[in-house]
Amino acid sequence: MLRPIAKMEPNSRKNESFVPSFTDLDGFLTEHNSNVVWLLVATILSCGWIIYLTYYNSRNLGLILTLVLNRLYKNGYVHIGSFSFSVLSGKVMFREIYYINEDVSIRIQDG
Repeated sequence: MLRPIAKMEPNSRKNESFVPSFTDLDGFLTEHNSNVVWLLVATILSCGWIIYLTYYNSRNLGLILTLVLNRLYKNGYVHIGSFSFSVLSGKVMFREIYYINEDVSIRIQDG
């Protein structure tokens, strides 16, 4: 059997936020062991940074190079999928480079 939904008065609930305020956060850290909380935060942020560097940094660098090259070069379209360089091993790697002009179209898969 279906039950009717109870109506809530508009002013019956306070405006609650999911984001804690600074006083709530300070109270939580003093109540709990704050070193463990900061260790957890640092570990999660470090994992996120390593995942970004491993998978997305070269693609973002390729996007930035694409935008800069297309801004400077007006006679065609240049697209760089990903670009990375390694100073320690002396490598420059790129992937999916397109050069499209009125007369010619060049595509480089990997290099």
